[in-house]
Amino acid sequence: MTEAEQKMLEELHGEIPRLKSRAEDEWRTGVSMRLDHIAGEVADLKVCLQKISPTLGHTYVTRWSVKNLLVKFIPNLLKPALRNIDSFRIDTIDRLKNRHSMIPPKSMVSVGSGDFGEIGQEFKGHFINLANLQPHNRVLDVGCGIGRMAVPLTSYLSRQGEYWGFDIVNEGIEWCQSHISQKFSKFHFQHSDVYNKRYNPNGKIRAQDFQFPYDAESFDFAFLTSVFTHMLPADLAHYLSEVARVLKTGGAVSDYVFYYE
Repeated sequence: MTEAEQKMLEELHGEIPRLKSRAEDEWRTGVSMRLDHIAGEVADLKVCLQKISPTLGHTYVTRWSVKNLLVKFIPNLLKPALRNIDSFRIDTIDRLKNRHSMIPPKSMVSVGSGDFGEIGQEFKGHFINLANLQPHNRVLDVGCGIGRMAVPLTSYLSRQGEYWGFDIVNEGIEWCQSHISQKFSKFHFQHSDVYNKRYNPNGKIRAQDFQFPYDAESFDFAFLTSVFTHMLPADLAHYLSEVARVLKTGGAVSDYVFYYE
């Protein structure tokens, strides 16, 4: 490990207490909001069931959440088909609402809860205000997913700027290529066949062996959003070294992780 990489690791280690405290606060807020939402749904369902049977409305809703109540009575063989039907329903509603063409269908979003567009805009603010991202910069998005961070940057990067993103889930990359790159020629998306038990179980390359497909000192700014959350220490250390390799001298990097004890 080089001296620069060692310094980067020491700085990241020093940030852990602050990041942990912030993550815990955000986690509590998120859980509270989700619980309030679920409580509202349960209350509505309880009212409907009580109109049919007071006993049914009281007994079932107090014992199970809405999801568990429904899932309990669905045969396992039917669940995949019902998920596809529900996805079709959600996507159709999105299209009828004339959603922004660069916002993916909800059924394709697997990056967690929250509004896709609002979260992307929030992170863009962090990149600009905390990492001094400039419109003319060359940007690398490690684990770009389905373009949640790329979309808001299309209105910020200038003609001199350029965006490159890669991800191990090919479906998301293909969507970004057809819906973002077609409109913004300086936004590039590339699939990397890196193994991950959950997201790319048939991947051919180990994360600790993967070399980013870019030349040394190619980017002014690189960022990762929840990529290290899903990686083992050896893989994480290797990705850090690759980020250091492709960053220009004086470049900046921003990383966001979920911290678990």
